[in-house]
Amino acid sequence: MQEKWFSIKQVITIALFIALLSIIGVISGKLWMIPIYALFFTLVVALVIYLIRGKQRHFEIVKPPNPIYSKVFGSILSLAAILTPLLVVWRTSLIPLPGQLSILALLLAVVFTLVFLGMIVAAVYLLQYRKPTQVHKIAAYALIVVASAIPGIIVSTYNRTTNGIGSVYYVAMIIVFLANSGLNLLLRKD
Repeated sequence: MQEKWFSIKQVITIALFIALLSIIGVISGKLWMIPIYALFFTLVVALVIYLIRGKQRHFEIVKPPNPIYSKVFGSILSLAAILTPLLVVWRTSLIPLPGQLSILALLLAVVFTLVFLGMIVAAVYLLQYRKPTQVHKIAAYALIVVASAIPGIIVSTYNRTTNGIGSVYYVAMIIVFLANSGLNLLLRKD
């Protein structure tokens, strides 16, 4: 029975993951792109599951992955985390900006992204890659709380609509996902 619940939880998690990623279709400004993104991410997840299941044998000694690939993909994901807000501000109208887009707005997007990511990465590092003491845990959770307030505070200074604040938090979730995946690949110990 536990295996059945585990499988059900996996299916629900994958479905939620695909649903969240498919909302990226909103960035294009066309709602019909959401199902196309959902189809694309469903195919990618299915391919990954197929490849993993095909190579999964518990009785064999598996050759560890090449650490260079982990470092390269980790760097790419980390760079994508830094550039995502810049791309969203520059190329889309997902986050409504006051006035014209300027170099200052793009520069501020990069600076606030680096501060946000620095706090999140420091918190993840304290919780996952050090032997966490009570002080480390408190500091990490404090960093997460402060970092999670940054996107809302920045957007609420010029746009207090649900669309503006919700959009910036959606972009923040993508940034955290990319940064955490990149960090895990960069700091992985084989």
